Amino acid sequence: ELRTMTNASEYRQYARECMESAAKASTEVERRTFLDMARTWENAALAIEEQERTAMAAPLDVGLAGA
Repeated sequence: ELRTMTNASEYRQYARECMESAAKASTEVERRTFLDMARTWENAALAIEEQERTAMAAPLDVGLAGA
């Protein structure tokens, strides 16, 4: 589904933005917070992609049973 791919792409963009913010952070606490956020966004993107792969691999029920 196109929207799922867009979400994964958007989540990766958020992760990149968090990484950029981490590089500019003025304190170690800020840097770690942004890195944690980046990791969370990347994990969300991976989860969406896995969900999509699982859905695509599931057998389709097209109502042809017994045909």
